[in-house]
Amino acid sequence: MNTSFKYLALLLLGSVLTLNSCKEKCPCTDETNPECDNYNPCWDQKPVTADFEMGRFKPGGWPDQ
Repeated sequence: MNTSFKYLALLLLGSVLTLNSCKEKCPCTDETNPECDNYNPCWDQKPVTADFEMGRFKPGGWPDQ
């Protein structure tokens, strides 16, 4: 029983190593590289900002506070 457990563990370890070595190369994950699928052309751009205020005017022309 003990010998068969060792062979089973060895077989499982060999299977895991074999299947792991068959993987494709890791996909390109650099979003600054134009050759990658997830390239983001806006990555190094400054964000758009806008500063404005909204208000309502009373019928007499005086703004609300």
